[in-house]
Amino acid sequence: RPSSRGEAFLLLNSLSRPSSRGEAFLLLNSLSRPSSRGEEAVQLSGLSRPTSRGEAKRRVSVSAPDGDEGKAPSSLCSSASFEARGEEPKPTLQDEDKNTKSYMRRNSLAGKLLQAKLVNACSLSKELLMAGRTFDVRHDLEQRGTFEYAEKAPIRERAEAVWAVQSKNNEISVGRELAEAFLMMEIPYPVEESLQVIMRRQCQGRESLDKDDFCRIIIQYEDTVKGKLELMFKEAAGMDGMVPYKRVPDLLDEVGVPLMCGVKPEILEQLEAQQKSKVNFVEFVNLYEDTYSRAGLTIAEHTRLSEAFESLEDTDGTVSMEELENILSWNDSLVGLGRESTLQSLVEQTARRAMEGRISIDLESWSKGLKAAQSGEKQPPLPRNPRITGCAVLAAARVLHDRIAIGLKGVMAKVGSRGRALSKEKTLSIIEEVGYFGATVDSLQHFMQVCKYDDGKPLDFDQVYTLIFRYCNADGFTDLEEADLTALFKRFDDDCSGTLECGELGPIIRWLGYQPTQYRVYSFAEDFGLHEESQIDLIQFRRMVANYLKLSLTRVREAFANGCLSGAESESGIKVGDLGQLLSMVGYESTLNEMETMIQSLGGPDQALDFMTFKKLEINHRKHVRKTMEENGGVTNAEYKKYQSYFHDNQNDGFVAQKAMRALLGKLFPCTSLDRTRHVRIAQLVKEADADGNGLFDFKEFVWLMNRVTEDMDRDGLVKGLQLKKRLGYTSAEVKQFKDLYSICDEDLSGYIDCEELCSLLSSLIPVEREAKRELEQRFREADSYNSGELDFWEFLTFMRAVQTDNWRNINGVVGKKI
Repeated sequence: RPSSRGEAFLLLNSLSRPSSRGEAFLLLNSLSRPSSRGEEAVQLSGLSRPTSRGEAKRRVSVSAPDGDEGKAPSSLCSSASFEARGEEPKPTLQDEDKNTKSYMRRNSLAGKLLQAKLVNACSLSKELLMAGRTFDVRHDLEQRGTFEYAEKAPIRERAEAVWAVQSKNNEISVGRELAEAFLMMEIPYPVEESLQVIMRRQCQGRESLDKDDFCRIIIQYEDTVKGKLELMFKEAAGMDGMVPYKRVPDLLDEVGVPLMCGVKPEILEQLEAQQKSKVNFVEFVNLYEDTYSRAGLTIAEHTRLSEAFESLEDTDGTVSMEELENILSWNDSLVGLGRESTLQSLVEQTARRAMEGRISIDLESWSKGLKAAQSGEKQPPLPRNPRITGCAVLAAARVLHDRIAIGLKGVMAKVGSRGRALSKEKTLSIIEEVGYFGATVDSLQHFMQVCKYDDGKPLDFDQVYTLIFRYCNADGFTDLEEADLTALFKRFDDDCSGTLECGELGPIIRWLGYQPTQYRVYSFAEDFGLHEESQIDLIQFRRMVANYLKLSLTRVREAFANGCLSGAESESGIKVGDLGQLLSMVGYESTLNEMETMIQSLGGPDQALDFMTFKKLEINHRKHVRKTMEENGGVTNAEYKKYQSYFHDNQNDGFVAQKAMRALLGKLFPCTSLDRTRHVRIAQLVKEADADGNGLFDFKEFVWLMNRVTEDMDRDGLVKGLQLKKRLGYTSAEVKQFKDLYSICDEDLSGYIDCEELCSLLSSLIPVEREAKRELEQRFREADSYNSGELDFWEFLTFMRAVQTDNWRNINGVVGKKI
């Protein structure tokens, strides 16, 4: 019987020399511990004792995986604790941009480190944490040129160094302070179960730890984790001490790193690129630490969250609850899959865990907390002004992705794809259910190519999740569409500031090919959360366009789901002859010739029409509208024909005189005569349109002027509409309620209601008899600024404020009783 593990290992391998670095590592691990870092380097390299610290470092790096040469092994990677080398390193910092706040923080902190002589990885991690660099400590150290001085000392020495920084009055409290100490030891997400066992044994009910207790807890926890890794790796390894590379992702999940969908192919692709068919223990631990530090997220998602965190972090490297919610709610459609209440509950639970020092990536533990909160179970009070670290943000994001995955499985079951590989058609249906109603086969094909998926093979769940995640992050736009939107953004960014003013929303939507009413644009701006001073950057612009496309198709999709346009279900279905009404619902104003061409292309008015066919036609029609707008000087064919009629009625010898032009503009835009600012602006546009200064306008100048006035009215109308809400004292929630009320009458989204519709609306609250109707008619005339016999939404809002202020026929009391 062999007397030791090392003897057993040699017997199993026929007493031969190890055939690989991994085998050598396992052999060394089973033998005696090296007495120094230099001796460990000798054992690993099989050469003589190194003559210098640099040579020792180079030799130790031979056990690192490809691409990690020169990196010091982490505590979980080492087969034995390293001892100090008996000499104090002299770290030097590379020059950085001293104008950035991050440098100012880190430079001063580095000075503190040098004074305290805490030049090891754990203390640097703490200081980088306090500087807001909680995501990639190793990368930061390498960039600063100090990594060679950050090689890990024995666990006890590192724990004592952390104690010197973290303890207060020679104690570390159990909770947040202990969690920060673990983070300094590069253990951001301690396994709750393992830690609780150790804490019960060491703390014995105490709420604070002395130095010896703290060091013992750290040592026992690291030994526990390292032992678990070694045990599970050896169980999975073959006779050569290595694990097949395809087994690695599953093994990582088994050792406690919950991998987000997309991480598994990411790891396999990385190993295949390195031409590794098998992985040794060192390489496995490096992969473990890499995915563990990212909380199991993909590299792309980790990068996105890191950038979002760093853009919001405070000087202490933390964010508030509101900022955390902003980081996590990057896509309403995708986040909505995890239920609307999940995000708020998750933010609150993250804040509690962060302040209590209980941040982990144990999804089951988080899930129990979320279910308890959503079931109405009483929760502990939220801490006052909680601050949340970057590691907590990553953990919360990993939990959110888990909830999204559960929601996506529910969507898959809804479309009849539970537990089966998905075809392209089913995947497209899932994307629509997520909220991207404009998804087409072409756009799906594009993102499948981006994900490098085989077009002919069905997709499994991980592939569907990755595909939809990329689709949502791109807001459903292909590369060509993205370039087109960027060009459109720059077209309206006159001052090259990188932002657009809120008033540009109407003209932009028109240039997308739609012809929305001012009310429709205003309604969308309210829903999107814009106000009169909003500045829109390119990313917000892209998301805003995606939301408008979704909004424009929502009612049409409902009509196809019901099988008719009236709202009630019908067996006959929707016909091609309904195309004009469908396009009007989306926001188009098409000419008769355009409609006839489209109907004939679909086989005639009696042919059945499905939603997918309509979407293809709508996209092509939008492209056609944009092309004609370029050709017609910025107006659609329908507008062009309308302007031809206006010009013909007011021209003389092919020209419109300036006096006739002003009269026509006053008729078409009556608001210009009642608003001095608008009147002056219109006069300026009339002067600009008369390029040759002869006081006469040919048809080209006439079209240019009409287009500019329309755009100007759109800008002004939106801004004044948003300002009106503030002037009348209504909240956004109240305005939304009034919009819903207004839409009951304005079913065609024309933007106007008449007195009869208004009386009918109010009759549901107050009996509108003869006297009451006369009073309403009088109030209606007072609100009708342009004597048009109709109220637009802003006039309706003013009308409702007057009714509430005067408490007409006790309407406020009636509404209160109804509620």
